[in-house]
Amino acid sequence: MFCFLPVLVFLLTIPAEAGNRFWEHSLVETIHKNATLQLAKRAMSFDPMEGSNGALRWPNKKVKYCFDEAPTAAQRGMVKAGTQKWAVLKANGFTFDETLDSSVCKKNRKSTLLVKFNNEGKLATTIGMSAEGDGPVMHLDMNKDLGFGDIDANAAHEWGHALGLLHEHQNGNFWKVTFADTQNGWIAGSRGQTFPAKYFNCQSLKDYEKVKAKVDAEGSDQDQLQFCARFPVARKFDFSASEWLPIEGMRLARDSQVDLGSIMLYSSYMGAKEGADPVMKLGEDKLLPVNKAPSTQDIARLLTFYGAEKKKNPGLLPESKEGSRALKKIRSFIALIGGDKPKDNDNCPPKNG
Repeated sequence: MFCFLPVLVFLLTIPAEAGNRFWEHSLVETIHKNATLQLAKRAMSFDPMEGSNGALRWPNKKVKYCFDEAPTAAQRGMVKAGTQKWAVLKANGFTFDETLDSSVCKKNRKSTLLVKFNNEGKLATTIGMSAEGDGPVMHLDMNKDLGFGDIDANAAHEWGHALGLLHEHQNGNFWKVTFADTQNGWIAGSRGQTFPAKYFNCQSLKDYEKVKAKVDAEGSDQDQLQFCARFPVARKFDFSASEWLPIEGMRLARDSQVDLGSIMLYSSYMGAKEGADPVMKLGEDKLLPVNKAPSTQDIARLLTFYGAEKKKNPGLLPESKEGSRALKKIRSFIALIGGDKPKDNDNCPPKNG
């Protein structure tokens, strides 16, 4: 959602001339590169086929977590505040339970989210109940200058990943790629309009110079052309652009509308260097909003996702009339008990700065 009123989009928290704040890194690598993803009415998640992509749904909507070290009261508070942002899920059978016994945590590591705090600016979470590696993990930092500039919102975003959601802006169906863009390494074919490739400025990212030097020294001519334009090439060089670029190699269900109110959507300055231009814009004078709470669509996606039956084969949930009606009922229910309600000025452009 955008609006001229900064109280709705929180743009006053982002100085237009500063890009030293706001970064978050999700562990997309926990999803198998050939996994099927689905987009159920605007929010993006992994496919319900259990274990097919290295990610699982939490059994019976019950998330168990523990800390790798005894947390401070503030750290435990940050984690719980993040779950409170998803209060509507709790009203629909989801639980977030801390395991206090470390021996139980170790014994059930594969089915317990391990929360780790750091002072290195790392905000990272495996997608869903990871079936790969040691088990699901969430990395948090209490630095208020990271991510959304709000530690509770940062925690809520990470919980979105832990529950199975991916970044809203990484759905290639919503990117606009022109012929001119293809000359700069972008892949043609996207018919989206929301995220114009020409407004993605990878040079603003903090690690751009370091990665460019590595690409120049070790990469091919193709790598040099595409490390700012293609997800797999950015990942190959561990470039933070991979957290922005549309994910490739995974099937996505098409949907005509993007959720610009999603907490899984980055704001324009995430990952930017101090004093740099926005990393991404919606238009010449349109910044991405700063969303500090889950949207109706975020919640509806998870309610639908966790209510879906386990599928025997990879595929997409059908886009049926019955499904659309069911989702509308869910949205209405959420609005009634405290979700985000549409307003007359939801679509007005944001005020810059």
